[in-house]
Amino acid sequence: NGAGKSTLVKVLTTITSPTSGEATVLGRDVTRSPLEVRRQIAVVLQQTAVESLLTVQDNLLIYAYLHGVGRREAWKRMRSLVEEFDLADKLGETVYDLSIGTKRRVQVAKIFMLDSPVIFLDEATTGMDPFMKRRVMERIRLEARSGRTVLLTTQVLSEAEQLCDTILIIDRGRTLASGTLQDLRRL
Repeated sequence: NGAGKSTLVKVLTTITSPTSGEATVLGRDVTRSPLEVRRQIAVVLQQTAVESLLTVQDNLLIYAYLHGVGRREAWKRMRSLVEEFDLADKLGETVYDLSIGTKRRVQVAKIFMLDSPVIFLDEATTGMDPFMKRRVMERIRLEARSGRTVLLTTQVLSEAEQLCDTILIIDRGRTLASGTLQDLRRL
């Protein structure tokens, strides 16, 4: 806590301006070209970012529509994701009435409604049961293998060990170590 993980995500996703230095996403400067950066990313923030008064179904579909996914494709993706994230029985429920873990599943499922080349996941599995965590981690692994860049923040070292090609350890905004899991073990 307090290391700067969420702040780093907010800078890279153009939510917060950097106080110093430079940051780019896919070669685009986050300060000078924020709209270009936003068109290339999907984000799960540590705070719940779902529309509480909408149903689960509407959260997924409207998110896809707002990002240019066509109606037929959005419905196809939604049907697949509600099965994968065990949300089929929750489709008609308003998000406000869901448990914290279920809200988190909806939030994570939303980013997979898009084909963004870069995905930011800030503490994505927080509040999820162990089975759903495993399912989400497998989905993240598949997305990375498909060529998408995934930036994952976590305090759970086993998640980083299982999922990450490169690990960055930060403390109060400063890099303490960076490299592969083997590199970090050698340190």
